[in-house]
Amino acid sequence: MSTSVSGTLKCWAGPLAGTVSLDDTIYVSTQDGNFEFIDITPGWHWLRGSVNGNEKVVSLFIANGQHLEIDISIPTYLIDRSPLPDSMVISPFDVGALLFGARPGATGAVIKLYSREGEVPGTASWDGPWLIFTPDYLRVDGQYTAEVCVPGELIERWNFTYYMITDNPPVIKSVSPGNGTVQRTSSPVDVTVIIHNDPANGLSDASKIYLDGEPLQTSISGVYGNWQLEATTTAMSHGWHALRAVAIDNQGLECSMNWNIFVSTGTGEKPYIYNLQVTPAISPGRQVMYITASVNEPLNSAIIRFDGYPNYTLNLGPFTGTLITGYWNGYIGTQIPPEGPLSFTLTGYGLDNAVSDPVTGTVLIDTRAPDLIADIREAWNTQSIEIHGSINDTAGVADLVATSSGGTIQSWLSGNSFGVTLTVNQDGVYTLQMNTTDVLGNSAVRTYKLLVDTEAPAVNFNLPAPDSTVRPGQTVTFTISDWASGLARGYLMYHSFRMPDPDPWNMEILLDGENITERVIYTDRRYTDVISGNTPYGYNYLASLASIQVSYNPSDYGFLNDGQHTLTVSVGDRAGNNAKGTLTFSSMTLPPDISEESMEMMGSGDNETLKLSFNLQENSDGGFGEFELIIDGVKINQTPTIYMDILPYMCNVRYTVTGNYQEGPHTISLTVIDGRGFSNTLHTGFYHIETLQMPLDNLASSGLYRPDFTEYSGSHIHAAVYNSSTGFREGAGSIYGYCAIDGPDSSLLSKYNVRSGNYILPMGGQLAFTIIETPFVDAMGYDFLSLWMTDITVNNLVRWGWGASILIYFNDGRGIKLFDENLKAVEAFSEPTNRDPTPVIYAHHEAPWLTWSGILDNSRGSVIGADGRLWKNYVVRIPDGIDRSHLSVVFVWETNNWFQNTLKKWNANYVVSISSRISNVAFVKSLIEYTDPDDRSVEVPTEYTIRAHFKVRWTLKASQRTPSKL
Repeated sequence: MSTSVSGTLKCWAGPLAGTVSLDDTIYVSTQDGNFEFIDITPGWHWLRGSVNGNEKVVSLFIANGQHLEIDISIPTYLIDRSPLPDSMVISPFDVGALLFGARPGATGAVIKLYSREGEVPGTASWDGPWLIFTPDYLRVDGQYTAEVCVPGELIERWNFTYYMITDNPPVIKSVSPGNGTVQRTSSPVDVTVIIHNDPANGLSDASKIYLDGEPLQTSISGVYGNWQLEATTTAMSHGWHALRAVAIDNQGLECSMNWNIFVSTGTGEKPYIYNLQVTPAISPGRQVMYITASVNEPLNSAIIRFDGYPNYTLNLGPFTGTLITGYWNGYIGTQIPPEGPLSFTLTGYGLDNAVSDPVTGTVLIDTRAPDLIADIREAWNTQSIEIHGSINDTAGVADLVATSSGGTIQSWLSGNSFGVTLTVNQDGVYTLQMNTTDVLGNSAVRTYKLLVDTEAPAVNFNLPAPDSTVRPGQTVTFTISDWASGLARGYLMYHSFRMPDPDPWNMEILLDGENITERVIYTDRRYTDVISGNTPYGYNYLASLASIQVSYNPSDYGFLNDGQHTLTVSVGDRAGNNAKGTLTFSSMTLPPDISEESMEMMGSGDNETLKLSFNLQENSDGGFGEFELIIDGVKINQTPTIYMDILPYMCNVRYTVTGNYQEGPHTISLTVIDGRGFSNTLHTGFYHIETLQMPLDNLASSGLYRPDFTEYSGSHIHAAVYNSSTGFREGAGSIYGYCAIDGPDSSLLSKYNVRSGNYILPMGGQLAFTIIETPFVDAMGYDFLSLWMTDITVNNLVRWGWGASILIYFNDGRGIKLFDENLKAVEAFSEPTNRDPTPVIYAHHEAPWLTWSGILDNSRGSVIGADGRLWKNYVVRIPDGIDRSHLSVVFVWETNNWFQNTLKKWNANYVVSISSRISNVAFVKSLIEYTDPDDRSVEVPTEYTIRAHFKVRWTLKASQRTPSKL
């Protein structure tokens, strides 16, 4: 079996006559489209089909003995079309397409037509190879789209336009040259008319252009609704000419347009203005400047520009004839030009905006009354006033009339010079009026207020007092006043800080012969207005300085020298009256004063801090310069903190000096050197008492005791809390103790007169304790215990037969017994009061059979702490026989309750309680009242504070004082 391939050469319409080649070496011509190749070598080959220059190549792979059926399809395309793309049709039409391979009777080819309304219905038919589409109807003008398709393929799509004939006449859109334009030539002018009509209507050859009623040779160009008429005029004379255009379409519908042009000959390229005439002088607001000029052609505008005002123009308007007329009211915008000649230019702008050469003119501006020039003062120190001056005016002075509100007045005018004499009988304010008029009738009345003041101003000294002695920086203050004409004059602003310059006129100040006028300061101004008689307030109110305080601070200029000084003040008022005042005083300079305010010792051991406070006053007005602090002969290299007082020459100086201060007296000296080199030294000191601070943050409760001594029982409440938030001293802690006991139930009171065998509680009852013990410390060398206590509170509802106490015991490790084994030797409430020293520091009770009653409070002093509480200081001597090298402090809060047979009712609300807060517990080595360093006596008051700090005061000799007990 041979290897072969066969098939059909075809297109969408069927077989095609053409040529088929195998590998471009074997060619077969076919009329019916069928082809075949045999005895083909197995492998890859290609077939090429050709029809009228159109080709299609197909690749194939064939095996030995294989026969393949392969068709070659040539793509279809349009050879021609009607209407052509982008063409315009003005009559009903068919759409035709000449298709490649088409033949009558072929099926599947389609032509579709679309307008803006959608697809157009119609019928398709064959005319030889042309496929024809005939629309059923055409409804709209505008763009149409034709689309040709064959089976499985869109061949082409193109657009064309169809317009129908309408009944709309043509429209003239524009003409050239335009209406009102200027033609600056005597030669013929080309005229163009642009016409628009509906595209299918056309334009008739009867359309014409006319000049001054005569038709011109007119040509027509354009197509499909856009037309153009063109003609050339004959030579035209100078002046206006009429043009007319008539447009007629092919149906006889027409439109027309008339317009005018101006022909300018013999003047070159611009208008010409001549024979300008204006009013020679005006007064704007009262008169106007009239303007006339000749011009050779019509103007769009005639513009006047004034010299010096480039942004302002005056348009006299358009002019169609040969004469320009107009007027100017004298204002440039809202502004009137200044007095004198004002130059301007007049420029014409033709209908084509051609600009003429400017012509110039001048007018004299005179808007003001004559200027009166005279030095007319407001204040006078004479009752015979003479005024001289001159009067100026651009157009010339005509008259002067002078009047006054009082006295007699005379006046004269000679050319531009004038004089007025006013004579009055007493001081006061007078009104002078002068009315000036120029030759043009401009006039004005000028009014002047004249103040007649013949009294001198006053000088009153305030500080220092006459013949007094003051500090070297004492400010010198005096007041000058004049309530008639005043010391100066200026503007005040209503409700603001703006005031006139305070400098009085003609004032000179001499201190010991030296002029210090430029060094003074002005304050406390007072104003008046005797001229208008009103209160000197208002917007830009002109007032007189009636009184002012003047101050001189010598500290700014080297201070006053020791000795006597003389201040001389000379001053004059605005009227010219003068006054002089003299003040004598003395000044002196001393070293600074130093006083001790406070000393305070804080901390203990190596962390002791000494706080010192001194009050200083310098007496040279030189300020504070240097400070030197010496403690026990050693200079302290530390800059103190300085707090300035309200007064500039006083301050408070504070030092904070840390170190380890031995117990005993210490000396302090503070040397102060002021800013002018004057110095002074304060010698003082303090006596330091060593303390051993007890820790309060590691406490132990050795027992919450509730011993009952009879058959009665009740409830007991105990509390012991450590608190580090106390505000008495920074960083200090405190312990809070509470003990409460209530009564037994009333059912237990079954018999009368039951007495306890304990003499501490003779009527039978209860006793309760809350106990706290500090850690052991080495207190060798210490003799006293100091503590601070606050918030001491005792509550009860028993009326009588109760007690509450706070006690202190010292434990050296051998223990402490609050009561004996047989309950008859209780160390509580009564027995401790007989001991020396007593362990009771506070007690409150109601037990009338005891030897003492009421409140017992052994505090040595009190102070308000930083927390706002009232703190009390308690000092307890350590008993003899105690091992002080191993010592603990025991705090006891104790309550007692006795029950009497006269009570008829009893309940648990009858409670006795005691509570307090203890802080800053320390051992103190010694308490002293006097010490004698060297041969001087030092009194050390026993001020019991937690810091054990005592002031040292220098007092009498030891032989001159009387000791006091601790």
